[in-house]
Amino acid sequence: MVDKKVIAKIETLKHPLNKDLEDIPLKEVSRTNQISLLSYNFFLRPVVKNVEDDWKDERLEAFVSDDQNCLAQFDIICFQEVFDFINKQRRQKLISYAEKAGYFYHRTSDPAPLFSSMLLDGGLLTISRFPIVESEFKPYPISMLSDALTYKGVLYCKIDIQGKFLHIFQSHTQASYFSEVYEEFEASINTRQDQIRNIRQFVEEKTQNADQSDLIIVCGDLNINGRKVDRVNVEGYRHMDTHTLPQFRRALDQYDMEYDQMVSILSRDQEDKVIDVMRKANGGESPITFGDVIIDKEGKLRPTETQMVKEEDYCIMNSLDYIFQLQRSFQSAGPDNEVSSKSSKSLSIDHSQSRVQKFLYDSHPKVKQMSDHFGVSTIIKLQ
Repeated sequence: MVDKKVIAKIETLKHPLNKDLEDIPLKEVSRTNQISLLSYNFFLRPVVKNVEDDWKDERLEAFVSDDQNCLAQFDIICFQEVFDFINKQRRQKLISYAEKAGYFYHRTSDPAPLFSSMLLDGGLLTISRFPIVESEFKPYPISMLSDALTYKGVLYCKIDIQGKFLHIFQSHTQASYFSEVYEEFEASINTRQDQIRNIRQFVEEKTQNADQSDLIIVCGDLNINGRKVDRVNVEGYRHMDTHTLPQFRRALDQYDMEYDQMVSILSRDQEDKVIDVMRKANGGESPITFGDVIIDKEGKLRPTETQMVKEEDYCIMNSLDYIFQLQRSFQSAGPDNEVSSKSSKSLSIDHSQSRVQKFLYDSHPKVKQMSDHFGVSTIIKLQ
């Protein structure tokens, strides 16, 4: 059940670009021709805890509360790790709060098949202030280790913004597990690469008839680090780099190359144009979205979050969360630079307004972040 006091304080807002709600007397968001998009691993896992507690309910209520006003800041949110299994009431709470805030449209990843070895759904949830006119969940053929318990895949939503379409593909891919078993680490990389190929194939399938005015986005916690690993200060990386078996160092080298391989796969070897929105907004460097640090008075790195992040991930300074803009080769402007034969308007990304959303708060005695990950956001314009 939702908290009546919490939901009563949530203001219902509509977006002025959603003409389906034109005649409904609701207050409008202040973003006239801008659509604010967020991708966020919300860390609402069932049962599993990294420490004594991960305070799911407290973090959920903080996110939707009027004090933080998080829901009001965005128009489309792609959540990862919002699972259904032993978590259904919590996920439904989030959906109910979002509906009260004006997100009248949502889609989730499919439940795990009956009689399978998987216990959990994929944990994907997309909420929107604009109509979702088509959606599909495409499961991955394989995941491994503890990820094999989840029905991982890609959630596609085609969102109608005044006759222009936003094609959003969101996912949460295979995680890496640092251990003494080299084969497990290598296999996690290979599995993740296969899943990125699955994303690319799904993009091709769903956008083969995309108009030049449409916008294609791939986002989510893709578990591929866009930053070079710190082999000196991060214990897990240092252990692998100095391991007596040289294959551990080679695996770390492979891990360092994964980002470029991902971009190559998503672009089909540069057949299509792929723009890393967060890199472009951050001077060409991938921003930290997991395992952030502060520097203490002695100049040492200290983790900013210790309650939800496992000790082995302290100060890991990874960039795992992405928003990619993908432009199919056939979407390129014609010789006269015409955007579309249908209309002069099109959907585009304002890279200058792309941000890391840390979602910090101080109302809890132990937890200072609403998730173990930071979110990433951008602004989409219709112009």
